[in-house]
Amino acid sequence: GCNCGFMLIYASYRKGCSGDGIDINPFMINIGRAVTDFLELSHKIRLFQDSFLLFQPTKKYSVIFSFAAYWTDDGLLRPDFDLYMRKMHELLYDGGIIIFETHSNDANNPEFHKKMENFRDIFSFDKGILLDNNERELFFLKKI
Repeated sequence: GCNCGFMLIYASYRKGCSGDGIDINPFMINIGRAVTDFLELSHKIRLFQDSFLLFQPTKKYSVIFSFAAYWTDDGLLRPDFDLYMRKMHELLYDGGIIIFETHSNDANNPEFHKKMENFRDIFSFDKGILLDNNERELFFLKKI
């Protein structure tokens, strides 16, 4: 999820874009809403307390941020990776971009890379970029 939505809030504050953030944790969403209200961005930013896979948006998106958001370390959230990736594909405009960061145990992991290869029919992307002492991997996926 988006946690408090700070990446989205910052992008809107600096560049004027609009967008939606989704997180399953109502506490995080309430913090984000307080910040959007304080910065007078509520007309541009919408934050939803919801499961990503159940989220039903009213529009498509040109960019999706997914920063180590496809499961939680506590084990409470473990959606099917295929469903997760296909849901993001469904939410994007044609040519839309996903900025996707792995969890640490997926960085440079051949099994994870094999999973990623299954999405070459719906996304174009290059090899991931290793970050944070090779603990994370960043991918830029473009909807095809």
